[in-house]
Amino acid sequence: MHLYYFNPHSAAPTVHRLVKKLFLICCATLLCVSQGQSQVLKTKDGIEVSSRQDFITSCVNGVNMKTLHIDGVEIDTYTYCSCISDKLIHTLNSEEIIEAAEKNEMEALFLKEENLRIIRECYEGTFTIEDDFKFKEIDSSGLNRKVVTKYCVDAIMNGPTEGTEWTLEIAEEYCNCAISKMYEEGFTYKDILEIESEDSEAFNEIAVPCINEIMKSQGLLEPSNSYMPTDILGSDLSSKVTLLDYLGQGYKVKIQIDGVTKYYLFDTGASDLLINNEVERELLLNGSLKKEDYIGTKVYTMADNNTVEAKLIRLDNVVVGGYTVNNVTAALLVEGSLLCGKGFLDKFRKWELDKDKKLLILYR
Repeated sequence: MHLYYFNPHSAAPTVHRLVKKLFLICCATLLCVSQGQSQVLKTKDGIEVSSRQDFITSCVNGVNMKTLHIDGVEIDTYTYCSCISDKLIHTLNSEEIIEAAEKNEMEALFLKEENLRIIRECYEGTFTIEDDFKFKEIDSSGLNRKVVTKYCVDAIMNGPTEGTEWTLEIAEEYCNCAISKMYEEGFTYKDILEIESEDSEAFNEIAVPCINEIMKSQGLLEPSNSYMPTDILGSDLSSKVTLLDYLGQGYKVKIQIDGVTKYYLFDTGASDLLINNEVERELLLNGSLKKEDYIGTKVYTMADNNTVEAKLIRLDNVVVGGYTVNNVTAALLVEGSLLCGKGFLDKFRKWELDKDKKLLILYR
């Protein structure tokens, strides 16, 4: 089985280039569809149905009548409509236009590769987007969604890989995920322009989560903890967790797992959240753990350099401070100590340790 490696650093620029053009592909197709059932110009099979100027005027008026209902975007509609009249109409047969209209399949007609290519050529350079434009203001259903997804997939498959290998299936999965987040979570055009920055909201909440989802679905990612904003429930942007002094040997932190509350030794040198058979038994009794939550094994090297194999378990409803965290990977050591290691902290965007105030500060 060939394994595909995904690197957020190399995938993010692809998204960056893509989203600069996503909006107009929606508008372009809508313009075509809104005029597609009218008789226009001369078709490929020689049917002359309208003058060029009449078509351009009709196309421009369609936008002026606010067919798209979008603010924050300025479109040179005359240039765009002129291009469509000159480059697209004469490539279509009258019969296919009529058939598509009768069957209500104009979307499929304009999604054909050759037609979509012309539409792309026509919208290049005809629009500007204001920084505060929100993508959720675009209708993301039906044709818009199909066209944007197709364009996204084509951009990935035909663009530079930059060390990242893609299959058509994976590209489609990634594009569906990225576009959903872009449309539904209120991202602005300015957010998208900053997607290459690791500290940006778009990078962490579009590129990284979508790539993580692909890697998990393809079985390319070993069970581990990684930052996923949707896994963290809580209204505050940060949460201060009190650390309890443990006999001068470190700190303990209170963690509740689906109602089972214990005190865990806070150890950033440990790799994961470690539980023992006592915690496992309580979670089994209250129904928190099921067969499908046992997701593999992992070999750990102990302080005395001995190695031990531990079961890996997926946990939900892990409460620490003001946050509830889902999809946490923990290790089960039958007679081990309860440890809160760095692996669990990786579930958060970032974390800080204030030793003077004995606080662990978590950021969602």
